[in-house]
Amino acid sequence: MSSEHRPSQYPVFALLNTQKPPSATMSPSKQTIALLALAACSVLGFPVAKPQMVFAPAYCKVDYTVDEQHKKTDVAGITGDYTVSGGSELNTGSSFAVEVTVSVGIDIGIGAVAGAGLSAEVATTEQKATSQGATVPCPEGTWKCALKIFPNILSVSGEKVAAKGSEAYCDDGDHGLGPYTVELPVLGDNKAVESRVEICACKNYPGADDEGSPVEKCDTCP
Repeated sequence: MSSEHRPSQYPVFALLNTQKPPSATMSPSKQTIALLALAACSVLGFPVAKPQMVFAPAYCKVDYTVDEQHKKTDVAGITGDYTVSGGSELNTGSSFAVEVTVSVGIDIGIGAVAGAGLSAEVATTEQKATSQGATVPCPEGTWKCALKIFPNILSVSGEKVAAKGSEAYCDDGDHGLGPYTVELPVLGDNKAVESRVEICACKNYPGADDEGSPVEKCDTCP
């Protein structure tokens, strides 16, 4: 006869053959019965796993405070897709992309920051969009024009801190606690990036600095 242990044939012993000590889940009377059963298993030769203490995992949980937020006024413009000669009209439907930028701090949970009560709906990943608006005229002249797109950006600053109750697990210096600053594209009602557009004179074509050319300049146009 095989001596292989088959838990399904010995339901009582199989129940006892667990990774938790009897004291973790049983009343005092049941503990006594369980210990006697374990002793019997040992005498009869049934394999019994050694009880092991099971601990809940301890880890560092973080929160993000939002101490300051404002719409940026010094956003670098993005040159549009098209170029036209002076005296022509330029359609404002140019594509552009806006990145999420972390300028201070490391290991930032962008989604957690965005969900921390910001004043506007924002994107947490790079966004691709198309500028919208009326057709813009390029003034008459020898220059060439393009669009300069200024996406709406929200700058957010605060502190990455240990969540209440996690302080003891966050003091080893490996969790990037401290101040952060992140810049996030603002989304409009249609979930697209908000932006404004201006006409610009293309500096990589002749006439960009001539009198009467658009005040706004674009360094490189298509």
